[in-house]
Amino acid sequence: MAQKKKKYYAVRNTNQIFENWSDCEKVVKGTKGIEFKSFPTREQAEAYLRGEEPILSMKKTSEIVPYVSDNGIKGTIKMAEDSDPLLWGIDGILYSIDGSFNTQTQTYGGAFACYENGVLLDAQAIANNKPNFATSRNVAGEVCGFGLAIEDAIKRQLSKITVVCDYEGIFRWAAPKTVKVNEQACWGTSLKKPVGKYHAYLLQKAKESGIEEIDFIWVRGHRGLKINQTVDKLAKKVVGLK
Repeated sequence: MAQKKKKYYAVRNTNQIFENWSDCEKVVKGTKGIEFKSFPTREQAEAYLRGEEPILSMKKTSEIVPYVSDNGIKGTIKMAEDSDPLLWGIDGILYSIDGSFNTQTQTYGGAFACYENGVLLDAQAIANNKPNFATSRNVAGEVCGFGLAIEDAIKRQLSKITVVCDYEGIFRWAAPKTVKVNEQACWGTSLKKPVGKYHAYLLQKAKESGIEEIDFIWVRGHRGLKINQTVDKLAKKVVGLK
């Protein structure tokens, strides 16, 4: 008899994860407006609680995938797993971004750090609590971090940048649906939610400001990578988290 696959039940309203349905049912049954989903891994359940859209395929690859966005920006996408891009010797300006969300204050925050040849040039963070963005929780912060990087690149009059992120939506919104990363189609421009609209606005502003190429590198969050730790701490601090 085949062994039953383990599931993780994430309840967004209470920020809880259960490893069996009976415990989860006690919380969600009869509760109006409750939001919950089941996932095959704890990592995906945690992503759901952060407000992210969990990627169901956890397979990672070092393949470099080219793309051209809906508004004509070109670039590549690479999944770096646990390797720190700061050690790769990347030419030009390298941006690292991250976001955070404070469930108590409904405040989201985004951060960016700018590097050149491994040297930190600048790092900043911003927080806000606009209700239409706060519903997207952590994702709102991730996109705000992307916005800070784009604004900085425009000020520096750059035509090509590399963006390191730990949320896949940052590059999946940029690449059209015809592009596949980890055997899953990207999302392309999405105007259904304010965060998607803002992401599309940022790409358009980048294009109009002379940014022709954006390369994306995805890294796993909370793996001790220096390039991710800096922005993670900034994003948490700006929303009042340790």
